[in-house]
Amino acid sequence: MGRLGQITGQSRLMDNDWKTVNEGDITEIGLADDALFMIDEKRGEIPELYRNPHRHRFYEMIWIRGGNGAHVIDFIDYVFETDRLYLITPGQVHQWRTCDIQATVIVFSEALLDRAYREMLLQGARLFRMTDSPPFLDLDTAVSKRLSQLSGLMFSEYARKPVDTTMVRPLLSAFLYELARLERHGEQVLGNPHYKRLSRMTELIDAHYHEHRSVEFYAQQLHITSKRLNEVTREIIGKSVSQMVHDRVILEAKRDLSLSQDSVKTISYRLGFQDPSYFGRFFRRQVGQSPNAFRDGFQRLPH
Repeated sequence: MGRLGQITGQSRLMDNDWKTVNEGDITEIGLADDALFMIDEKRGEIPELYRNPHRHRFYEMIWIRGGNGAHVIDFIDYVFETDRLYLITPGQVHQWRTCDIQATVIVFSEALLDRAYREMLLQGARLFRMTDSPPFLDLDTAVSKRLSQLSGLMFSEYARKPVDTTMVRPLLSAFLYELARLERHGEQVLGNPHYKRLSRMTELIDAHYHEHRSVEFYAQQLHITSKRLNEVTREIIGKSVSQMVHDRVILEAKRDLSLSQDSVKTISYRLGFQDPSYFGRFFRRQVGQSPNAFRDGFQRLPH
């Protein structure tokens, strides 16, 4: 019987059935084992700890079942709607705006899924890398009913200790596959070579944006011409390859500026810029304000 890792950090039960890590800073939550899974019901007012910007090293799905408020994901506000399911990728900065909700939260690591499902659902269907759309799915009644059945089975398995991966793995895979079959993705996305190529390029950008920003590099990795690659990205998401790389650099810069106390100079070097002043100009050109102005404005936002 496979056993699942647990989230590190001593946990305690809070009012309104909210569970939280008993730490002052949850910017990073470590994993005790590669195979991680958790499913929980959240209800009531969100504790202040969750209203602060933070990020995780695991995947997280937050299914809103009722209530009001907003979820800020990578610096964009998304208002809560019933049967809206948020998909949070490892490393994304997110926080909850003051709100009172009922939600189902599912946490898992990539290692929990079989390789075939990892490639099909996390990569091919781009469930958690929706470059061309917001990081959530709105569920219709039929899909919501099927997902409720699957989540109910996952709750039952999670109540057993130790949790058995041989039971949880197919249930989670089925849950994710239901999401992948929604009209926004559809079977055509799962089998579309252009979407697969875009997904692969997104992975390459995530891995190499620090040191490689030319279209030629990514075209060579994908065995395609630079012209054709730009045609594919513009056709699917309306952006050039260069803009996709720039967006990824800016996103990481915003994450660092919002969560770390490092100087702008240190952050610029970490992002692969040899000249901090050039990084400042690049950031201003893309964002419309300087790095320090962005950091100051973010820190003044209400939580």
